[in-house]
Amino acid sequence: MDINFSTLLPWSELCILLEEARKCSTLEGDYVEIGVYRGGSAFVISLAKKNKTLHLFDTFEGLPWNDPLFESGKKGDYRAPLEEVKNNLSQCPNIVFHPGILYDTLVEISALKIAFAHVDVDLYVPILESLSFLWPRMAQGGVILLHDFQAKSTQKALGVCFTHIMEPIKLGGAYGKVVKP
Repeated sequence: MDINFSTLLPWSELCILLEEARKCSTLEGDYVEIGVYRGGSAFVISLAKKNKTLHLFDTFEGLPWNDPLFESGKKGDYRAPLEEVKNNLSQCPNIVFHPGILYDTLVEISALKIAFAHVDVDLYVPILESLSFLWPRMAQGGVILLHDFQAKSTQKALGVCFTHIMEPIKLGGAYGKVVKP
């Protein structure tokens, strides 16, 4: 797989992703990515996860709706067919695909502990659903890494979920994170 054609993330952000994912490789739990696009970031995560399972959530049909808080895309943008993504990740072991609307598919991992999650979905409602679902399932020391950290949609969801719990941490590029104490 040529990672340059499978992700919109610059190399500097892929390095942050790899570093944060590696930090969680000794924790209890699986890995999760919400917002897969063509699989480039999932490929990077698979380099760090050791033998853990990586659960990939996406519609694989692009953004499911327009969001006034996300001005950089519209319904249907960022479409990558599931078969293309499976082909891109065919050399990566222990990957489970969960195609569909997030609200309907997250339930498939409701019994799992999570060590690391990468969230890059751009839209407010899926970000809020991701944070609300993931946080209680995160292992101690587990990381939720959020792309587009400074975006209005991400900041609004973080405010709803973490205002009285903790201060999210701004990282380099477009990244920020929350770490389960």
